[in-house]
Amino acid sequence: EQQFMLYCTGGIRCEKASAYLIQRHKIDPGSVFQLKGGINAYGGWLGGQSEFKSVFRGKNFQFDQRMVANEEQRLGEEVIASCHHCGAPCDDHTNCKNDRCHLLFIQCSDCSAAMDGHCSHSCIQDPEKAPNRGKLPKDLVPLYQWVSRGKLRRQ
Repeated sequence: EQQFMLYCTGGIRCEKASAYLIQRHKIDPGSVFQLKGGINAYGGWLGGQSEFKSVFRGKNFQFDQRMVANEEQRLGEEVIASCHHCGAPCDDHTNCKNDRCHLLFIQCSDCSAAMDGHCSHSCIQDPEKAPNRGKLPKDLVPLYQWVSRGKLRRQ
């Protein structure tokens, strides 16, 4: 039987997701586990002790209205992403400065300076048209797929 380990930023979405798995997909409640308090609580716990090393890979990024990276709670040193423009190891999220686009993507500091925080040349050149409108420009390779808010996609 499969077991599920759920974690999220603060634990709230995990509650909803676990209830969804148990009620909708008839998963045994004993097979669904949650990280109490979410990844933020885990980071706080790690910072308060020295006996254990983090098993978390990557960077904790809150993609909701807070749009922050918790540098003070960096859970591991490994960078698992790369800049969408140049491919350099990077885990800094950027929200395209074009008000008609606002694509959330990975961009290193060099490319951010060169592109002035934009996702593509088209968003710089013609900000009124914003051909991307939150969609990945053709010259960028996606690193991950966003799932619509509130919906779980069964694989």
